[in-house]
Amino acid sequence: KNNNLEDIFITSTSETYGSAQYLPIDEKHPLVGQSPYSASKIAADHLSISYYRSFNLPIKIIRPFNTYGPRQSSRAIIPTIILQIINNKIIKIGNLQPERDLTFVSDICDGFLEIYKSNKFYGEVVNLGSNNKISIEKLMIMIQNLMNVKIKYEVEKFIAKFLVGKM
Repeated sequence: KNNNLEDIFITSTSETYGSAQYLPIDEKHPLVGQSPYSASKIAADHLSISYYRSFNLPIKIIRPFNTYGPRQSSRAIIPTIILQIINNKIIKIGNLQPERDLTFVSDICDGFLEIYKSNKFYGEVVNLGSNNKISIEKLMIMIQNLMNVKIKYEVEKFIAKFLVGKM
């Protein structure tokens, strides 16, 4: 019994796909839990689908791709680049080649609304993005041009360090 529930939205993440095995990434792309966060989202998605299948709950799973906009965490790529430009004009960045599908927050909201209004997608996953890709390098250049500054950047190599023993 679904207690007269309308739609239950599960907000997933494009991170459930891990590193792209093919492009564009569609809903049939393999799921790869490359981090505890993505693995927990994969588990939540599967658990949600099981509730749809077992109890006929009106569940729709939405996987947004790289949302950006006002009030975004300063840890995200766009604010990180902007803050580094403002603070020291040198950007410390990892790999410049990865490409992202960046989607403005109001477009994500419009997507949620359209999925809500639809009588489809129950028990399914729906990717939500712009279907446009941009490399980190091109993104840096675009931000530099919009801010009308000249930047320098340093490509950092990240080495994972694990603490062993007592903390």
